[in-house]
Amino acid sequence: MTKSHKTQWTAQFLVAAELARRGYEVSFTMGNATPIADLMVGSPRSGRMFWVDVKGLSSKNAWFLKRQATRPDLFYILVLVDGAAGDDRFFILDQGEANQLVEDYIASHPGMNVVVDSFNWSDALPYENCWFTLPDWDLLHPHFQLFPGRWYAYEMQPGYGNGPFHSPVYVKSVSPTLKRGALSLVELINPGYAAGVQDQVIELSTKQIAPDSCWGVWKPGRKVWFRNITADWLIANCAWAKREAELTRDQSDLQQFLSQRLVAQA
Repeated sequence: MTKSHKTQWTAQFLVAAELARRGYEVSFTMGNATPIADLMVGSPRSGRMFWVDVKGLSSKNAWFLKRQATRPDLFYILVLVDGAAGDDRFFILDQGEANQLVEDYIASHPGMNVVVDSFNWSDALPYENCWFTLPDWDLLHPHFQLFPGRWYAYEMQPGYGNGPFHSPVYVKSVSPTLKRGALSLVELINPGYAAGVQDQVIELSTKQIAPDSCWGVWKPGRKVWFRNITADWLIANCAWAKREAELTRDQSDLQQFLSQRLVAQA
């Protein structure tokens, strides 16, 4: 077995194990013999079936991914296979996101003779650990979690004045995932702070996890809450959102709106 075949098979088994760990039912489709994808996956809660195509790398080279006709039930999981168990990295994309990365790469290299569809290794970084992209994630995981690449409502008590401190925050990484009674390092961008000090790493000791929020202790005597962000929360707690209340409420994609509105910070 060549090194590339070994890496690909390792990646497929790793993805199957991670999906099973997260509550999905997984079947192998015998790889290249199946034209759609490597894994057929089902949600036991709804019975919904979808396909997962796996791409494995053993080093930080380009991802080779052939564009396919659009279908809503096809997803990609890219795996950087590490030599040490437990250090593997996973990147989860829907088909539209995967096709777009290929198209963006081609557009950024005009005149290049494209033989095989591909994109840079680093282009996948925004999709690392984005398991929530998969169908029925909320049904299988009703408890709150923090995911990289998303905005959350943030509250700290005591704050810096008479009341609590509120701000939307953009989570860059969480290691390990939230677990009651455990420590997690949460790397985030906090636009409520002055320019130059918005990047933070919080050592969060999680005390309680609810369906839509969690809270824990950051520093002695200081508690922090993370919640799913809503337009009403923004308007109630952020001066700029209150001034732009009608615009804020009209957003169909609040995550994208925040990234555009606070682009200088994120």
